[in-house]
Amino acid sequence: MNFKTYYSNGQLGNNIGLTTGCPKFDQAIGGIQRKAIYGIAAAPKVGKTKFTDQHFVIEPYLYAIENDVDIEFIYLSYEMDRLTKEFDFAVYYMATRLGMPTTFIHKDKEYEISADYFTGGILDEDNEFVKCLPAHEELLFQAYDEFVIPLFGEYDNKGKRVKTGKMDFYRKRDNPTGIQKMLWKHANKNGKFVKENYVNDDGRVQQKVSGYLPNNPDKYTIVITDHIRKLKAEQGMYKKQVMDKYIEYQVDLRDLVNYTFVDIVHLNRSIGSPERIKMFSTVLYPTGDDVKDSG
Repeated sequence: MNFKTYYSNGQLGNNIGLTTGCPKFDQAIGGIQRKAIYGIAAAPKVGKTKFTDQHFVIEPYLYAIENDVDIEFIYLSYEMDRLTKEFDFAVYYMATRLGMPTTFIHKDKEYEISADYFTGGILDEDNEFVKCLPAHEELLFQAYDEFVIPLFGEYDNKGKRVKTGKMDFYRKRDNPTGIQKMLWKHANKNGKFVKENYVNDDGRVQQKVSGYLPNNPDKYTIVITDHIRKLKAEQGMYKKQVMDKYIEYQVDLRDLVNYTFVDIVHLNRSIGSPERIKMFSTVLYPTGDDVKDSG
């Protein structure tokens, strides 16, 4: 694509990205773009992962399915396991697409419908677990068939994937170089790297990668890392260097193969200190210095 083509596509509305499910958010970032890096930064335990899952996975995935857009996800989850996410995603789908109520009554008390409810993790006032109602069970497995399997794929009791979906889910931590190699291998399966000859300093002719031709240039590949402080360390590097190296690799892949990266990272706890809140009040916002290890 060149300058004029990019302009023409923009004037046709083709450069607006996938929806996040939040109109104001879409207006602020122009939708989720290919060839972009997004940082999701907030204090620990305030909902960064759920925010990311809703606005960068679930809603864009549902939009892509409804509008016949090719999309895939590579999820590096160092915080939550796959089963927990599958139940969380199913509950969200039931509430937003299947008309599932958000609460139910058990022994005259109101309870929230959540992943814990479906996995037997709620105790009532008699210290007995709250069993799932048959009508809710029916909706749960409808959500599993219609939404969870097409997205995550299907797994057997040993955790082996027996049916692929739109997401490759990784729990095992790796270092930036290992992740880079995995993403290059993934890109190589879904397109072709263009190479050209060049003469090095000692006069030998060698090859370098100069471009990439995807099998489907309209496809979205979204890589999510939750979170980047939990990357496995490269030999001889401390945490800031590891994070910087990972971002360096992301920039290269973003520019070459048009991947989209979403990185979750903790803010320093000082963002919520009473002194800072008192000083800045309603205009309190994070800066690069507030991001742990790497602004």
